[in-house]
Amino acid sequence: MGLSMRSNEKMHSNEFELGWRGESYQQITLNLFDIATDNTLILTNQGTTHTKGLELVYQQPFDRGEASLAYSHYNADNTSTLVSLPRSFPNDDIIDDDTHIAYAPNKFSASMSYRITDDMSLNPSLSWLSRRWVYSQPIVAPNIGSLQELPSITLLNFAIDWRNVGMKGV
Repeated sequence: MGLSMRSNEKMHSNEFELGWRGESYQQITLNLFDIATDNTLILTNQGTTHTKGLELVYQQPFDRGEASLAYSHYNADNTSTLVSLPRSFPNDDIIDDDTHIAYAPNKFSASMSYRITDDMSLNPSLSWLSRRWVYSQPIVAPNIGSLQELPSITLLNFAIDWRNVGMKGV
């Protein structure tokens, strides 16, 4: 059994970012992107794939922290990584040609950081991801595994950032 040689992936991107900052340091940024990957590696090299989209972020600082809202969207510009993958569907028409495996094409998020002390902050976040395609089990060999659409999901996260625990001044 020999090893198959694969070409290295090569990526290039074009991005444009526009921003605004208000008098109280709130800011809005818009990032537009077009990323192309040559020799995309999914089981074997697949040619060129594209990812085009935008990200819009609003950030608002306040006395003891900051809050932010964000939305992002992308599409695969008819170069979907799903097209080349083995699947168990009788009809390929249900596969979305504008998405890549595992990535949700739409995402909303809200997060904040609130400083309780100089060394501790509370950091809740809420994210919503649109439906996405995944393999339901690892791929061991070609045509093994099942391509599956996952429904949209909402995620809630709560983190505590505590610095200098037992180390202050060390």
